[in-house]
Amino acid sequence: MELSKKINIPQNILLNFKKRLNFFKGSKKSKGYVTLLNLFKNKYVTLANLKKIKNTIDNSSDESVNLLLKDEEFVNWYEKILKRRSERIQTNKENKERAGLDNPYRKSHEKTSFVHSEAIERKIKVFINENIYNKVKNYGLF
Repeated sequence: MELSKKINIPQNILLNFKKRLNFFKGSKKSKGYVTLLNLFKNKYVTLANLKKIKNTIDNSSDESVNLLLKDEEFVNWYEKILKRRSERIQTNKENKERAGLDNPYRKSHEKTSFVHSEAIERKIKVFINENIYNKVKNYGLF
């Protein structure tokens, strides 16, 4: 999946991060400060980290997190990114369903609980055809 794909942070948001870091008077070891400093240094974020940051902002009662990370521009930007990614995944699954795949909502690493009879029939036909071919080849017809 694309959870590790790097997403560049827009320049205007990085400038807001810099202003917030410069004017912050709290602890330099707080979660909000460390997160913001890492975002500012890297200038990119992965989708997995973006989800973690969103969860932190939504569920944290720490004032430093709210003060540093709850920037309206930043919140709008990451919500737009996450919405676009989830819509892309949903569209992909809907396309697979329209194409006639059995269960597009099943994760790729999950095992199926049933056996496709068509696939078995194809394997048997190939096996029989190879055996017949080998016998004919042994008789010198090819």
